[in-house]
Amino acid sequence: RMAETTPAPAAIDWAWQQLQVANVRVDIGSLAEATGQSHKRLIANFREHIGMPPGMVSRLVRFERAVSSVTRNPGGARLADIAIDAGYYDQ
Repeated sequence: RMAETTPAPAAIDWAWQQLQVANVRVDIGSLAEATGQSHKRLIANFREHIGMPPGMVSRLVRFERAVSSVTRNPGGARLADIAIDAGYYDQ
């Protein structure tokens, strides 16, 4: 099935990369503006090409980063510090 799909547009690929490298929450409106798409269009394109909306991708990336920090250094850093580093400052 993957061989039959079309590649994601460059704007979606760029937005995906921005979500992967960000250390904090990413404003989806800023991504939409940077890609020249409306907020709704960006979400629709993400759902079509990535399989989920950009907000969910952002949350999963942050969560993966926190889990990775815990598993890489068990007992090394305080969980509160790891949470703050992953952008969970208000929980």
